[in-house]
Amino acid sequence: MDTSSTNNTSPVLTINKAENPTGEHIIAVKKDANLEDVIKLAKDPKSVTRLDIIHAFCGTFDKETLDKFLSHPDVRRVSEDGFMDD
Repeated sequence: MDTSSTNNTSPVLTINKAENPTGEHIIAVKKDANLEDVIKLAKDPKSVTRLDIIHAFCGTFDKETLDKFLSHPDVRRVSEDGFMDD
């Protein structure tokens, strides 16, 4: 059996891309999960903006932190935040 493609540290999700990204990301958490537990993965949890109405938060995160979010079982989506066209 070939296990070379098995890598437990690789992200499970991928980042949803925006047409006009702001440099921030929106992290959507599963409804039955604790939002605070996922926010704590950020290097500076006080710097995130909570989006409670959609059970999410946003902020500027480095690649290492984004990888943590992407592989966390309580995260349902990671998206680039973007500007809307007029």
